[in-house]
Amino acid sequence: MTRFRQLAADSSSDEMSGALLVNEALDPGVDGAAVRARADELADRCPEGTLPWAWMEEQGFAGNRDNYVDTANSCIADVLSTRRGIPISLAVLLVHIARRRGHDARGINFPGHFLARIDGVLVDPFGFQAVTEAACLERLQRGQRHGAFEVADSSTIALRMLNNVKFQFMGMARWDRVLDLVDFQLALSPDAAHLLMEKGRAWEELGAPDVAKRIYEGALGAPGGAAVRESVESRLKQLSREAGPWH
Repeated sequence: MTRFRQLAADSSSDEMSGALLVNEALDPGVDGAAVRARADELADRCPEGTLPWAWMEEQGFAGNRDNYVDTANSCIADVLSTRRGIPISLAVLLVHIARRRGHDARGINFPGHFLARIDGVLVDPFGFQAVTEAACLERLQRGQRHGAFEVADSSTIALRMLNNVKFQFMGMARWDRVLDLVDFQLALSPDAAHLLMEKGRAWEELGAPDVAKRIYEGALGAPGGAAVRESVESRLKQLSREAGPWH
């Protein structure tokens, strides 16, 4: 948890730092320094004048269309080995390579499909193609469009990568792992009401309704608690009914 808190507090940390921390959380045996060195070596082989996304495609990188939900897609070490990933992990590598080659490169926290911006060019890292803002906005409902092209810092990248894996573990009913991942996210974004809601649900699924109740109550008073108030109050009422009368 401490390292995630440190990441949130360090405005100078790069995108790779956030991604590596997620990788190490999912696979404690991975050597983050060695993974970064591999990414550096890949960047250093990119020829002068070659578009970084074209270079990655030439090296065999591609979106993992056959197994999109594989948790390995969120581990930079695995993405470097298999050359397959999801938009956010491929974007982290693309931004790292581009910046090391002297380009102005940023990750873009676009809803539902992470993007990158290299020297002002918007790039879809899943297909390694330049795209336009107008074409991307067509995918979104009007209410999602505000802030759709905001730059993602290292904490935002870590939060989003953890989110991807968390929802995969939810689908597998691995609530112990969900709880771990939510705690990592709360270290990055303390007292976020929607994360506390998810933590409460995990404790419910793990058979600890009393713990869940305390967490739900804390969510009501957390920043952003109003946005989840109806859901939290509904869960608290349900837990009260399930507890039955006092004897």
